[in-house]
Amino acid sequence: MTQQAWPHPLAVNALRYGDFPALVWEHETWSWREFARVVRWIARELQEDLEIRAGMTVVVDAHFLPETVFLLHALWWLSAVPLPMNPDWNEEERRQALGGILVHATLDPRTWNRTRYPRERTGKFPPAALPWIHGQDGASVIFTSGSQGVPKPVLHSWANHRAQAFASAVHLGHRRGDRWLLTLPLFHIGGLAILTRTLFTAGTVVMVPFEPKRVVSTLSKVTFASLVPTMLHRILPHTPTRGKLRGILLGGAPARFGLVQQAIEKNLPVLRTYGMTETTSQVATVLPEAPEASLRGSGMPLPGVEVQVVREDGTPVGREEEGEIRVRGETVASPLRMDLGVRRWSGGWFYTGDIGMWNPYGELVVLGRKDDTVITGGEKVHPSEVEAVLARFPGVTDAVVLGVEDPEWGQRLVALVACPACREEEIRAFLRDRLAGYKVPKEIVVVDRIPRNALGKVSRHELLRLLQSRKTSP
Repeated sequence: MTQQAWPHPLAVNALRYGDFPALVWEHETWSWREFARVVRWIARELQEDLEIRAGMTVVVDAHFLPETVFLLHALWWLSAVPLPMNPDWNEEERRQALGGILVHATLDPRTWNRTRYPRERTGKFPPAALPWIHGQDGASVIFTSGSQGVPKPVLHSWANHRAQAFASAVHLGHRRGDRWLLTLPLFHIGGLAILTRTLFTAGTVVMVPFEPKRVVSTLSKVTFASLVPTMLHRILPHTPTRGKLRGILLGGAPARFGLVQQAIEKNLPVLRTYGMTETTSQVATVLPEAPEASLRGSGMPLPGVEVQVVREDGTPVGREEEGEIRVRGETVASPLRMDLGVRRWSGGWFYTGDIGMWNPYGELVVLGRKDDTVITGGEKVHPSEVEAVLARFPGVTDAVVLGVEDPEWGQRLVALVACPACREEEIRAFLRDRLAGYKVPKEIVVVDRIPRNALGKVSRHELLRLLQSRKTSP
């Protein structure tokens, strides 16, 4: 098998596009030449002071700071493998997640002051310092979201990141000099992928901590943005304008129809996207030329990414027939620890555990998690379908539907609905008019809010525990 290798893209960008902006943070801007020089200074310190070498795994507490970006790039310069970690995790969560992973060092970006390093604004980037990257080498370790249990580590190679960056560029049409808004956390594949996309295409990262008004004021000045549904929901009341914006990739968690429709009515180019940590981000995304397709599904697969929807026996389904989504291609990463059972890799395919189908337009529609499907009284129910109807009830701001073990029904549907002023019987009547009887939850619990993480995801295991605690509390 031929080994793939390429000149390090950071060095290429510094040499060819040195005056193009690489990173923007508040009132500071680094050109690719300046950015590369700072990265080399930090890499030298990591090498000399901490003896970090190629292939070593290094934890980076991924605080949302430009220093985090510099540290990640410095580790890449050394061919080390950064593991960006959620800085909010406590010691027990870190211990469970890192179990069995050999970590050489842990870096806290708050102890690295970017102003210590000279930018050397003039002069050429030294061509003698031109390292190469190798496709099979590890480039990052990212944990899955943990919505189905303990977060699992996934190892991405340079070949994975490069294939993802170029597939995304072809699909979306982004190119050198495009500005990409980074407001997602860097310990999430959606945030890290912005760094690698702009690295391979000489784009610009515009880094803005998520605060609705700040994000809204920035959107019209960037080319692309990546948001999760919770973020989109919070910025819409501030009336964002489109400006130069060509696309908002919306993923990371299911987005309700009404939210997408509201955004499109405000002339925001929302591009529903489907992807995951194990596929190095995007699998399928709506094209920028037709954002209204986001009302139907998640668009077409990216170039070079093969997607099938299959039955239990592995045979592909027909149009508008449900099955499990599986993915194959160079963007599919590897589980770092097979003992954790990171879903399933078989015959070159990655079985996502998601249920989907192809709509009449040949676009991928994601219906929900296979594990979340509820069988009640012998009938199969996708919670996402019921949640979409609940979201249309006046006053409902959020809703989650779960299957709870039941001696009579096998599982019974329970809905948690965020709408303090709503009445259970009115919600039930609303659902009966719009759903088959077996899809109407047997129990509806009205709450003030539904707990979600920074990416807008819920842990159904945690919600089941919450329901149980409500029943046992006096």
